[in-house]
Amino acid sequence: MATLNVQPKQKSLWWLWLIIILVGIAIVYFSIHKDDHKTSDKIIKDSTIVTTP
Repeated sequence: MATLNVQPKQKSLWWLWLIIILVGIAIVYFSIHKDDHKTSDKIIKDSTIVTTP
């Protein structure tokens, strides 16, 4: 019975982590959209470097 109780708890933690990550990404996206003028230049430069290879 102990193992059965441990498995559902791990799944619940995974859902919590996914929600936390999604919320973090959403906050970052909102910040980028607010400061589109300043972050746009940095994002474009980073994207160009990543797209080169």
